[in-house]
Amino acid sequence: MNSPSNSLFNTIKPAAIERTSKDAGGCDESGFKTLATAADSSLLTKGKFAGYLTYRSSCQQLCDKSYGLIKCTAYMYEPNNRGKCTIFQEPIESVTENPGSNVIVSTKC
Repeated sequence: MNSPSNSLFNTIKPAAIERTSKDAGGCDESGFKTLATAADSSLLTKGKFAGYLTYRSSCQQLCDKSYGLIKCTAYMYEPNNRGKCTIFQEPIESVTENPGSNVIVSTKC
């Protein structure tokens, strides 16, 4: 039997964290900056579906070459959603993180 304190502890969920592009680290060698590695994808709705891809690098390459857009400024890769890749034309100013997520959001530097 669980003690009351254990039952209470099991019902508490981690809070979402909002990060801005200023909070993110520096640019990598390919010219992208990771904004989040645990993003809440339901809040990023202005992107364009780019396909289901096996690798994050493939999604990044689509954005780098601006395939399908006038100019791609960021991308979102969802490895647990069949590798869904979404690319964005408008800059992403902030990303809300969800501790249970593994959705990656990166922006061009």
